Amino acid sequence: MVIKEISVKQAKKMYYKKDTVVIDVRTKDELSVKIKGAINIPLDQLQYKLAKIPRDKTILVNCNSGIRSNQACQMLRDANFKNMYSLKGGIQAWQKANLPIESSKKRLPIMRQVQIMVGSVFIITSILGKPWVYLGTLFGAGLLFAGLSGWCGMAKLLEIMPWNKS
Repeated sequence: MVIKEISVKQAKKMYYKKDTVVIDVRTKDELSVKIKGAINIPLDQLQYKLAKIPRDKTILVNCNSGIRSNQACQMLRDANFKNMYSLKGGIQAWQKANLPIESSKKRLPIMRQVQIMVGSVFIITSILGKPWVYLGTLFGAGLLFAGLSGWCGMAKLLEIMPWNKS
């Protein structure tokens, strides 16, 4: 069975029907805007939250551009869901069509905050000179470790800061 990808025009008709549930599979960091009324279940959590998705409704799945929504539809199909559709072009296409969206609290994505923090520390410690340069080097090493391992301690720390709480 092939995943059903639908255009924004088709999705618009579906969206206004009462039996449609919209699921946004983007991460929290990407949710500056979402389709109005959409339920956010990030793709990496979808398999654990299948019970939250009604099986008796039409499911419209969206992401940023349409790639992850196809993957989500595949997961739903594997879990024996029957009536699901992937929005071709994702939220980008939805916004271009000026369809209903909700804006969330505006904040910078965590990785941008990490980049700003590391860049600032590096510049400041470079200006201050020795022995502060070693602090900048330590931050650079942390960034290298994050890139190699996929785990960023500074991102974890920034996630718990008050300005990043929902």
